Amino acid sequence: MTDERIFEGTPCDYTAYYCEENVWRLCKRIQQSSDSTLEEFYVIFISNNNETVALWKQRASNEESGLVIWDYHVILIRKTLNAVLVFDFDAELQFPCTFCDYVSGVLRSDKGLQARFQRQFRVIPAMQFLKTFASDRSHMKVIADGSAYIKPPPPFPPISVIDCSMNLKEFIKMKATSVPGQILNYDNFLYFFSPHHPTNLFSVGSLLT
Repeated sequence: MTDERIFEGTPCDYTAYYCEENVWRLCKRIQQSSDSTLEEFYVIFISNNNETVALWKQRASNEESGLVIWDYHVILIRKTLNAVLVFDFDAELQFPCTFCDYVSGVLRSDKGLQARFQRQFRVIPAMQFLKTFASDRSHMKVIADGSAYIKPPPPFPPISVIDCSMNLKEFIKMKATSVPGQILNYDNFLYFFSPHHPTNLFSVGSLLT
C-alpha cells in the first residue's frame, strides 16, 4: 500500500506523529476547495483518562498486528446518508476506508481489553474544530532542550486562533469542557456512526457518557 494519502485526486499534507495537524489541514482543504461539504465531517480525538489507548493496524507499529498504545490519536469521519468513511493517515487501510473496516481493523472490540486501554471519543464537527483548535507543538519538544523536537514537525506554521496558541491538551482530556466536542464511549460511538443511524449527535443527550 502506498504511503501517499490521496483525497479527490490530490496528495494530502502528511507528517508522521502530528495526526491532529494532518486532520486540520485536510479539513481546511475541504473547506476551501473541495466539492464536499464540511458539514458532513467530524473530527475525532481518541484517548482516555490514562492517555493509553490501543489501536491496531498502525503504520508506526513494530508488531505484526500493527498494535500501538497511543496517548491520543486523531481521525476524520465523513458521514452522509449513504456512507460513513474514515480518514486515518496512520492506519494500514485504504484512505478513506469504510467505518466497518475501520472498526474491525483498527478499533476492534472493547471486550477483553483492559480498562486502561479502552477508548473514549471526543466528537467535534469539523467546522468547530477549525475555529477553535490551536497547537504550538510544545508537546513534541524535548523538555531538557526546549527547542529540539522529538519528531520532525510539519513544514508549515503552527496552528493558532485569535485568542489561543495551544489547547491541544484540552481536546485530548476527555473530561475537559473548555473546548468543543461530545464525549462518547465505545458502544455509543459505534451506534452514532453506524451507516444506518441518521440522528444528529448533538441533539441526542442519551448517547453521551
